[in-house]
Amino acid sequence: MELLEIVGWITQITTVAMFTTGIPVCWSMVKTKDARHVPYPFFLLGDIGNICFLVYGLMVNDSILISLNLIGAVLNTVYIFAYISVVSSKSHPIQMLIGGVIYICGLFYFLTYLSPPAVFAHRLGLATSLLNTVMLSTPLFLEIPQHLKEKSTEGMSMAMLIGTIACASSWTSYGLLVNDPFIYMPNVPAILGAVGKIGLLVVYGMPGSKTKAE
Repeated sequence: MELLEIVGWITQITTVAMFTTGIPVCWSMVKTKDARHVPYPFFLLGDIGNICFLVYGLMVNDSILISLNLIGAVLNTVYIFAYISVVSSKSHPIQMLIGGVIYICGLFYFLTYLSPPAVFAHRLGLATSLLNTVMLSTPLFLEIPQHLKEKSTEGMSMAMLIGTIACASSWTSYGLLVNDPFIYMPNVPAILGAVGKIGLLVVYGMPGSKTKAE
């Protein structure tokens, strides 16, 4: 078995595992009718990224990109509509969803009609990669500074962070092996953000712990 095939299988396993972490959150939300701590924007942005990378995968004929982003798009769509069905004020999430649909339609319109066919896949990959890079950089530039300010690790999960590192590392390795920066570029800040959060867990303790750094 070649290295690329091994890394491809690892990438599929870790990615599907990460996708399914939203199932308990979604199930708890539906069961309790409480959507206060559900990361709806990440489900929406994740869905946009999945759809765009699915099309990109079809254009570059990458079966792993196609299969994993199809699974991700289906699951994130379920999470989105489950959230909308539960949340009391539906106008804001519906507006965000409409904005996401407009973004996707606008992106494909401009890329289709303003880009030569030869560069369509490249520009789609670049646009999607930049979107995912911004989304996966939020722990570095928003969440970690907030946790440092509060000296708290509430909302963190060591298992989730380890899973994030495993998943992002496998995608980084896969992207390097197929020489596609659009695949590995967004995963670098994801790894750095997860490592940074683990560092905060070491310093401030697990969520709910009263042990604080002096």
